[in-house]
Amino acid sequence: MRKIRAFTTVWGPYVDWMERTICRSLSWPMNNLAIKDATWLIWTKRADEEKVLEIARKVGFAQIDIGYLPDDVEGNHPMMGAVILKAFLQTVKMCIQEGEQLLTCPPDTIMGDGSINALRIAGQFGDTCVAVPHLRVDASILGSVTESSMSNAELVTLSMKHQHKAFSQSEIGLETSGSFVGG
Repeated sequence: MRKIRAFTTVWGPYVDWMERTICRSLSWPMNNLAIKDATWLIWTKRADEEKVLEIARKVGFAQIDIGYLPDDVEGNHPMMGAVILKAFLQTVKMCIQEGEQLLTCPPDTIMGDGSINALRIAGQFGDTCVAVPHLRVDASILGSVTESSMSNAELVTLSMKHQHKAFSQSEIGLETSGSFVGG
């Protein structure tokens, strides 16, 4: 099976989220086994590098690489999307050059234990892309993610209890509908 290169962009307040979500779920037994030979490329700001590395080293990747985001672009800056896209495209190019599978690991993502191996198997052939939609959740979920492994079924149940307003208010007829009717 091809090696994995995981991709994360994280800075500032999202570093804490990274530790409480993606790092926690990557550390669960079956997920952790699936990343033992993987490289984790984390794009961050120089000011956050030390803390990011301290957190990431606990997870168990074979290698951790750091890419640098511009220090002058913050949070909801109009260019932040372009900055993240540039980092993502550079990572995609690396994966193509090295024949690796790309695993996106946003700092606020939680993957059920065993998910990474399932993704690896689904994407093992040639030029395959495996896309996995997920529910957006409210930050209140952070207190409910356990240290011990959680299944995808448990996480979906938890997600339904902590829905992000972009999801919970997207039904037709609601005032802030994100549907084709309400925008």
